[in-house]
Amino acid sequence: RILRSEEKAHVTETNLLPAVLIVLQAAAAFSQNPPAKDTAKKKAKLPTAVVTSLPRIPVAVHDALQSRKFSEAITAIDVALKQEKVAAPDYLLYLKG
Repeated sequence: RILRSEEKAHVTETNLLPAVLIVLQAAAAFSQNPPAKDTAKKKAKLPTAVVTSLPRIPVAVHDALQSRKFSEAITAIDVALKQEKVAAPDYLLYLKG
């Protein structure tokens, strides 16, 4: 029997459908991870990240920077740097620019 082009396309699609379903089922089966043993222990052993923070700055410097009064902030930084105990002089110089 001679098949028309529409019939050939239908026959080809019909023959491919079971193969496609088998491939999809196999991919789904292999993509699932088996339950790992002792996952809770492994998670508990992971080191925690170190949390860093910025150094503390004087309130006057903070308030001036937050209100965008940069000339006041520079003056407050200069005053803070002239004190005997400066917590983070390098950070204050960084803020000063």
